Amino acid sequence: MQPLLQLVLAKHLRAVVKLRLVLAITLDNPFSGGDSLLELLNTIINEIIFPIGGVLAILAFIYAGFKYVTAQGDTTKIEEAHQTLLYVVIGTAILLGARLISEVISGTIDQLK
Repeated sequence: MQPLLQLVLAKHLRAVVKLRLVLAITLDNPFSGGDSLLELLNTIINEIIFPIGGVLAILAFIYAGFKYVTAQGDTTKIEEAHQTLLYVVIGTAILLGARLISEVISGTIDQLK
C-alpha cells in the first residue's frame, strides 16, 4: 500500500477502536434503589431529604435553645425564642408527617399491584 493510504487507514482504525472503547463504558445506577420511578423517588426521599431535614431540625432546636439562653430574662427575646421553637416544632412535624404520608401512599400502591 501507499504510505498515504496506510496513514489514512491507520487513523480511521484508531477512530473505530476509540469509538468501541467509548461505547463499551456503562454507567451503573448510583442509587441503591431499583430502576422504577417510584423506587427512585423513595430512595431520594429516604436517603437524601430526610437525613438532611433531620440534621437541620436538630440544628434548629439547638439554635432555639441558644436564643433562650442568650435572652437573659428579656421578655421580647424570650418571646422571639419561643416563636423560633414553635416554628422548629411545626417544621419537624411537617417533615415527619410527610414521611408518614409517603409511607402510607407507597404501601397503598404496593397493595394495588
